[in-house]
Amino acid sequence: MNNISTRKKAPYLSREPWWGFTSHDLPREKPLARCPSPLCRRARQCRAAHDGLYCQRTHFSPPEIEKMREQSPLAKAIAAVPPVADADDLEARLDRANMIASLRKDHHAEMTARWQAGEFDHLYGKYAAKGRLMTPPPKAYRE
Repeated sequence: MNNISTRKKAPYLSREPWWGFTSHDLPREKPLARCPSPLCRRARQCRAAHDGLYCQRTHFSPPEIEKMREQSPLAKAIAAVPPVADADDLEARLDRANMIASLRKDHHAEMTARWQAGEFDHLYGKYAAKGRLMTPPPKAYRE
């Protein structure tokens, strides 16, 4: 039986390459001078990689990613959607869910338009309607 981490390591076709290969795929612009994990430093190889792929030295940690995502325009727009006052009001809950779905759909359309315009060519290559093949990054420990 496949476990989730094994399935995530296989390449797949994505129409949203800006989200990365997994939810922890957020590389640092400049790698840290040394890995923050003492386990990796002692072993002199990457032992504490997130999802088994992302070294803490070259990629942001999950708590750092969460803080950064909370500051994104999409997250701020979703946070601005008013909460439902009465939890038993199904129609109000559905309206809120539809508003959030609409925000996500608009964000996807905007990012796709930017990719079609060539803004992300240096990151994902030329736009292709079928999407981009996402492959796992190589996990390498360097001193």
